[in-house]
Amino acid sequence: MFAAIDTLPGARPDLAEAFAAAWQLLAGPGARWTGEQRIALAAVARRAWAGESGPDTGLPAAAVEAASTLGGVPGTVRRETVDGWTGAGLDVVAYAELVGVVARTTAVDSFHRAMGLDLEPLPEPVPGEPGGDPMPEGARRTSRSHAPTVGPPTIPSVLSIAPAENEGWMALSDAMYLTFAEMEHPDAVKDLDRTHIELVAARTSLVNECFF
Repeated sequence: MFAAIDTLPGARPDLAEAFAAAWQLLAGPGARWTGEQRIALAAVARRAWAGESGPDTGLPAAAVEAASTLGGVPGTVRRETVDGWTGAGLDVVAYAELVGVVARTTAVDSFHRAMGLDLEPLPEPVPGEPGGDPMPEGARRTSRSHAPTVGPPTIPSVLSIAPAENEGWMALSDAMYLTFAEMEHPDAVKDLDRTHIELVAARTSLVNECFF
């Protein structure tokens, strides 16, 4: 898995490890979706990025639309867009989990495209039922957020109503960008110096239509 990264000159081993961990999390059941459904959501997002449609997934229509939109045209998502999906029956925790699935898939795929590598095949789903985790205590939606969060609606808490997804994307961000400890140092070096890291991060965010 992710052996192609080893062919890149100077590739850090922690990247392949982080990608493998992301794929492992993707394959298993989450709070609301089975492993099979999570892989299907990732596949929908992949096809949307490529401008393609696919076969019937058996997923709810609102979930397919959400994964397709987030994978293909994420910059079009607004608060009312999310309200439309949840109003059509997509549970808000299921939505947060879906965002985590799509975001990690897109991040890993974007790295491969940028490096001229073939996309890693999506993993085989792990059997099991969703955990059915309840909404975390204290979660609330503010005027600045698309979905409820535990604490202020900032990047570290954006998926906090689906804790495993929040932890998963943070771990991937640590490897692909910077840890919070590294962010405290303007002279941090991680292959690139901090100035170049931020330049690449800003450009990537623009191209990928990032928002939070």
